[in-house]
Amino acid sequence: MIDVSILIVNYNTGKLLKECVDSVFRYEKEIIFEIIIAENASDDNSNEIVKDLMICYDNVRGIFLNKKKSFSEANNLAHKQSSGEFVLIMNPDIIFKEKLLNKLISNLRSDNKLGTVCPLLTGKDGMLQRANLKKNPPK
Repeated sequence: MIDVSILIVNYNTGKLLKECVDSVFRYEKEIIFEIIIAENASDDNSNEIVKDLMICYDNVRGIFLNKKKSFSEANNLAHKQSSGEFVLIMNPDIIFKEKLLNKLISNLRSDNKLGTVCPLLTGKDGMLQRANLKKNPPK
């Protein structure tokens, strides 16, 4: 059984995408995961990079959209093809710096009142990205 399906929508960010996916594989050895990349009709070399990632890693799949979709629609298409117990939606500029998935899964499994968890997001400068943190959604 797959623990986590990681969904990534890519649009013209092939180089970042490769760094992102490589970082997940660098740190995540204990969790069974799949990565589904929705390649959103990029006009750079992203198609080739996604294909290379699929060759390099058995558990990476690509969805090649022939027309650019909204971020949410592209994620929904990827989600339909996912099979993980949990879903992690990531942007291609996220770079893992440590093991992360086990901590997130442990939090979700330990408290059935939780519906969502998020790691602390830091920028290249190491500073917390506060703009991404919201305790409660706006009403």
